Amino acid sequence: MKKKLIILTPGFPKDEEDSTCLPHIQQLIVSFIKLYSAQSINIITFQYPYNSNSYYWHGVKINCIGGKNKSKLHRLLTWIKAYRIIKKIQLNYNVIGVFSVFHTECALVGSIFCRRNNIKHISWLQGQDAKIDNPYVKRIKAKSSELAALSDFLQQEFEKNHNVKPEHIINNGITENDYPLFNSKNRNIDILGVRSLIPLKHYTLFIEIIMKIKESYPRIKTAIAGDGVEKELLQKLINDNDLQENIELLGLISHTEVLKLMSDSKILLHTSNYEGSCSVIFEALYSGCHVASTCNPSNLIFNEFFHSTDNQKLQIQIEKWLLENTLNQNRILFNTIDNSAKKIMDLYL
Repeated sequence: MKKKLIILTPGFPKDEEDSTCLPHIQQLIVSFIKLYSAQSINIITFQYPYNSNSYYWHGVKINCIGGKNKSKLHRLLTWIKAYRIIKKIQLNYNVIGVFSVFHTECALVGSIFCRRNNIKHISWLQGQDAKIDNPYVKRIKAKSSELAALSDFLQQEFEKNHNVKPEHIINNGITENDYPLFNSKNRNIDILGVRSLIPLKHYTLFIEIIMKIKESYPRIKTAIAGDGVEKELLQKLINDNDLQENIELLGLISHTEVLKLMSDSKILLHTSNYEGSCSVIFEALYSGCHVASTCNPSNLIFNEFFHSTDNQKLQIQIEKWLLENTLNQNRILFNTIDNSAKKIMDLYL
């Protein structure tokens, strides 16, 4: 029987044209296909797309349950369907293990199945999973060997909050071939922001910092790529503070377009309140941006990376970079997604 790794995820792109749904998971799957084969994995997506059809994504079988993020009884039915699909796959293949993305419902279903069938299960802890109010931690009761953290920070946070230290660390990585030609000059955007427009990402702080910088650089040009519940609030702040010529809200754009923006930007300003890891920082550094960030979950140490929770220090550092007009002359590579895929597969082989 052919070997198969089952990957459980809350969502997955509805087709090969969709680059906005969990792009780091998409990149990981593409790497699995390249390094192993499309037939070596099977994906079960719990909530999105919002239908129950199976389909193929670059040759990989996607079992879509279509839970639609409904609660109570409907969510329980989603879990039962997922369990039955895993069981069906097991009847036809040599399932080497189950890999759950996020330590939530996927990990709960995966852990129950694997314990009953003596199969290896690994849960990949993402951004919010280590928080003390994650209700799934007590339900799953995972051992240290069954947990992989996205960063050093998440490993420490999970141990601090739940008294279990994840044994493995598997960072996000970048796909080098996805990037446009390196641009060492003629960058037209002074400061870029990339993330969902939600309270957690703290884009009100982004706007506050730009307001201060504008006092010294009245023609500063910035852009924010992303969409979310705070879009109207942020646009109002921009209008009320006469920043229409300085800050442009670009809305939701493809991952390819994000990388093009980075290649045309001098600085990435990342103002998130909390991050388990941060793919956008890795992408910006590889694109040649300087990065000023309120968080540093991967303990990065580069001259082009500045971390502080002090707003004034962030402002001062950004103004220093703008004054010096310094740009990276080389890409900075933290980790490749191929390396991440190999680390995951090595846990099962």
